[in-house]
Amino acid sequence: RLQGLLSTGQPWYSQRRTHILALLATLVLCVLSIVYPARNVDRLVNVPSKKNQASRRQFLHAACVHYARELVIVDGWSRLSHSEIAAALQWSLEELHKADDAVRLGGALGVGDGSDTGIGAAAHNAFMYSMGCPWRANYTDGDSCSVPSRPQVQIRGLRGLLLLFFDAVNNILAKYRPSNTSDYAFLIRDPAVGPLATAAVQPDPAKLELLKTDPDLAFILESYDGDLRTALAKIQDVMNAEPEELFVQLHSENRLLYGVFVAQACIVFYFIVFRSTVRASKSEAALIRKFAERLPAYVLEKQGVEGVRNFFERSEYALLLSDEYLLALPDDDDDPT
Repeated sequence: RLQGLLSTGQPWYSQRRTHILALLATLVLCVLSIVYPARNVDRLVNVPSKKNQASRRQFLHAACVHYARELVIVDGWSRLSHSEIAAALQWSLEELHKADDAVRLGGALGVGDGSDTGIGAAAHNAFMYSMGCPWRANYTDGDSCSVPSRPQVQIRGLRGLLLLFFDAVNNILAKYRPSNTSDYAFLIRDPAVGPLATAAVQPDPAKLELLKTDPDLAFILESYDGDLRTALAKIQDVMNAEPEELFVQLHSENRLLYGVFVAQACIVFYFIVFRSTVRASKSEAALIRKFAERLPAYVLEKQGVEGVRNFFERSEYALLLSDEYLLALPDDDDDPT
């Protein structure tokens, strides 16, 4: 009980719980300065997978354009049969859907978090979902735009342009796909078709005319040299900037947390708690020294007076507690007086 009363009577900076709390705060800040910025490691690991699918999306768009053209004209230059071209176009379209969803939404094809959320979401979503064509050099925010093959359709970002492309490819498959096409038939070549080198080339002028008259095919071919290809390349540049933004955020967070840690350790723990405790201890020692000087020394032996005095001398305190000093003190029986 006496110890409790004495501890409650101490100033706050010299109490044990104050020192424990200060040390715990230092430890927490030390751990937090390492653990909190480490959450960006997963984002950094996610960037290569997302960029890979974004590049793959560009390739699959080009593949869809190629196979859509070959499916319509079937001139033999592709070295594939009619059913193989249709199956290749179907596969490319499905993979383009998957790659686009992985880049935007994540959770598939090795991509953790999509670009719709995250550090580069604002720039990505401006390209993907805003009204108009932000990838054009002369574009102004809020302007409406269209493509030459679909002048009546107002484009709503890259996502709107991709949806138009998906619909056009599906229309080409519905109109020109042969009835005997099987899924992924192009992966296993039909032996009846013969070697690639002997594939017959049979251009048909009537089918070549469809390149100009079919509106869906015109839109698909236009996308290769037009807005869709440009938009896919521009949004790739947006994703290429994500690692730099992540490193800037990681660096700024590290500096902030380290600064808070140093400030807490130096200002709060050392200057406020520790030095205040030391000053209070020195003041208490001075009071005790004055008290000892007022003791009635005449009732003590000479050695006792010296021992009391030396107890408060900083340089003699360790010697006083040593066994050699205690043994050197004379016994009371040896005193000739």
